[in-house]
Amino acid sequence: MIKSYEIVKLNTGRKVLTIKTNEFNEIFKGSKVLRFYYCLELNNNKINFDTKEERNNFLNNLVDISNENNKSFEKNIAIVLEAEMDYEYLEEFHEGLARVLKDGLYGYIDKTGEEVIRCQFEDANDFHEGLAAVKKDEKWGYIDKTGKEVIRCQFEDTNDFHEGLAAVKKDEKWGYIDKTGKEVIRCQFFYAYNFHEGIAVYSGGFLLGNGYIDKTGKKVIKYQVQRANDFHEGLAAVENAEGRGYYIDKTGKEVIRHQFWAVNDFHEGIARVFDGWQYGYIDKNGKEVIKCQFSDAYDFHDGLALVHTVEGWKYIDKNCNEVISIKHDYRSVNDFHEGLALVEEYGRYGYIDKTGKEVIKCQFSDAYDFHDGLARVKKDGLWNYIDKKGKKLTKKIILTSVDDIINFPNNPIITSANKYYTLNFNGNLVYFKTEEERDNFLKQYDNPLIETAKKKIKK
Repeated sequence: MIKSYEIVKLNTGRKVLTIKTNEFNEIFKGSKVLRFYYCLELNNNKINFDTKEERNNFLNNLVDISNENNKSFEKNIAIVLEAEMDYEYLEEFHEGLARVLKDGLYGYIDKTGEEVIRCQFEDANDFHEGLAAVKKDEKWGYIDKTGKEVIRCQFEDTNDFHEGLAAVKKDEKWGYIDKTGKEVIRCQFFYAYNFHEGIAVYSGGFLLGNGYIDKTGKKVIKYQVQRANDFHEGLAAVENAEGRGYYIDKTGKEVIRHQFWAVNDFHEGIARVFDGWQYGYIDKNGKEVIKCQFSDAYDFHDGLALVHTVEGWKYIDKNCNEVISIKHDYRSVNDFHEGLALVEEYGRYGYIDKTGKEVIKCQFSDAYDFHDGLARVKKDGLWNYIDKKGKKLTKKIILTSVDDIINFPNNPIITSANKYYTLNFNGNLVYFKTEEERDNFLKQYDNPLIETAKKKIKK
């Protein structure tokens, strides 16, 4: 559904004017062209013209497609249509771009909703460090933010770039490449993970277990653990063959002994642990700074952690003081991300702020946390993004040639020919060779709605 029409300068991106759909519906109702007086919205300000000459001078400066074959706008003018998002699926924004799915193929949009890299890939990952992994003809490679294939599609599988290197799979083995595509650590592992703090987990499979390598490919911690997490804040959470969790430093030394059934990464100096019955938190000395007492718990973010007690969900600080009490009986509550937390009530999702107030009501059938200022939500079967005020992102459709305009279905688009103003309705353009010919044509369409709109504006 088209929401509004814009005319913009291509070379500067500056908006010239916007015409909202309801204005088209009212002012153009029963008429194929606009008469002498013109009501528009320019940068959110209503404008009108008192004389024919004033209006014509304004319009003639907007569009000029008087070149010989009428194939492009001589004055670098494009028409931008604002429409609802119509993708089958959306991912969160990374580095200003988001992955989208349409007709079974992936592409990327920016935060204006414009599809900056068209949907063309069989599969795709998010952008990391300026590059995104994409799949084409059953092989994986990498593109930059212009959509250019900078590392050709040649791999059986890939991971994202982290700390300048990306794990790739070739001949059934994993290794690492740099951003030129050069194989800097040969493909030799059963599986390889992303680098964190200069070290990456490598796997020898179930029988051999997991270890750690540095960026030269040296095995700094050889196979010794059944489960290995990335390093966070200098320590890594690992698990032995008996299922006991503990922490090691970058030499492989056990610095916090295996006293818990489950351990998690450190965040803000504190890690979440499970004693077999309940959750609590420890510091980097292994001291239980918040005793195991919660039926469920999340990691600390922005100084707060979400925990569940017999009274329900609440947020605590690092001293175990209750900071936010969730008075509403939500079925589920998430961590805070960028100041808002996702909540669920009766299968519908919304968002609360740090006072516990529901600032975006529970209305979505599916939703995700905020990332880069936007959150993915699904409503009435359609995916979209919302900002922190709940406003939806719209998609931009850009028409840059006469052919684009003529072929765009069932929508009235402003254009001009031979420097004289006309309109396109349902793919039909009306051209005028002289100003007199155009004005005679305009006089045939007396639309009282124009005068009514103009009077209302003046009031």
